Amino acid sequence: MALWDVIAACDREGSLDGAIRNEEANDVLGLLADKPRVVRVALNGGKAAASFRKLLAPELPAGLAIGETVVWRPAALAPRAFSVCRLPSTSPIPTRNFRGPGDKAGLWMAFLSPEVPL
Repeated sequence: MALWDVIAACDREGSLDGAIRNEEANDVLGLLADKPRVVRVALNGGKAAASFRKLLAPELPAGLAIGETVVWRPAALAPRAFSVCRLPSTSPIPTRNFRGPGDKAGLWMAFLSPEVPL
């Protein structure tokens, strides 16, 4: 398992994701090229999913729902394919659908489970 931000740098006043401007992508393709055993990409919340699509994978559908998984085949890494899932943010701030870590854990565990086929 690897953990890495989609965004390498940005402008932001305050701590809210909605305030992020001028984001620049981390070299996620380079990381994946160096790690051939990686087959899943978990996106930590809506901003990560939106930035991933905008900066790295415009061919993915817009507006992935929480828990939705799609197959991503980046041309630069052909013939590899990845399962990409928008998961609930690990932020401790409660939302309408997720009040705490226990509400989120099931989706994270299901996506990262080695028993789940890719």
